[in-house]
Parts: sequence; structure tokens; C-alpha cells
Amino acid sequence: KSVVVLINADTVDETQETFFLDISNVQNATVGVSRGNGFIVDDDGPTISINDVSVTEGNSGMKAATFTLTLSGPSVETIAIRAITSPGTATASTDYNSINTVLIFSPGTVTRTLDVTILGDTNLESNETYSVNLSEPFGTTISDGEGIGTILDDDTLLILEQSGPVPQQ
Repeated sequence: KSVVVLINADTVDETQETFFLDISNVQNATVGVSRGNGFIVDDDGPTISINDVSVTEGNSGMKAATFTLTLSGPSVETIAIRAITSPGTATASTDYNSINTVLIFSPGTVTRTLDVTILGDTNLESNETYSVNLSEPFGTTISDGEGIGTILDDDTLLILEQSGPVPQQ
């Protein structure tokens, strides 16, 4: 037999709440488990967003493209979100190192940063892009879940011209 317990809605950011439903005064039956646990999951937490970043690649070595994840306000509970890179015109392992990680916000924390490693080269190419996508939110909802990373090319083409004396010489 099902038992319905009505929950009062609110707009207060709070931690998950627990209640118990006890069975007592049973007649003509045997009780196997007399206590049930109920959980009220809060749906009033802050939203999360990620910014866009541009970084000049450099000719060698590595640079960090630092993305900032921002909550719309502090939370009373721990918040978690997954961040995964996705290629655009940039290629993982050639132009940048891909990531797949979970970031944790402690209660009261409103920003966290995430670094994507950019790999320098001397190839003359257009500016390239990739994205950092947010997914699997816990304790938050996603308001802007895609950060665009732009790798600004700093390589130049050197053109040499051959010239000789002017016709009057």
C-alpha cells in the first residue's frame, strides 16, 4: 500500500532534508521494517555559468587558458559540475590538452577556475576554437554551460623579395 506525504514547497536554498515514516499499531499483520526514510531534495540552489577565454598560443611550450565558473550566489550545500572539452576548429593533443573533470564548490564558494593547457607551435594557421562544456550538475542548474576557448595564432609568414640594381645603375 502506498502512503503519500505532501511536501511544502519553498524558495529557500537549503541542504537536503530527511524525514521518517513510522508504522505502528499494526493488526493482523507482521511488520518487516517499521521505519521508512524520506528525502526532500532542494531545488532552490544557484545557477552556474562559464566564461569564454582567448589565449595567444606561443611558438613552443604550454600556456594555460583559465576559465572561470561562477555561481549566481553562494550555496549552503556542496555543488559539483562536470567539465569536458570538445574540439571546434582546434584539435585535442595538437592544439590543446583535453580535460574531463569534476569541479567541487564548497558551501559559500561562488567561483572556481579551470585551466586548459594550450600547446604552442610555429604553424601559420587561423585562430582556432574549442569548448568547455558543463554537465551533470549537482546542487545547481546550468545557465550558461559552454565556454568557448579561442587560440590566437601568433605565427607570421616571412616573404623575401629578390631585388637587383635599379635600371639606371
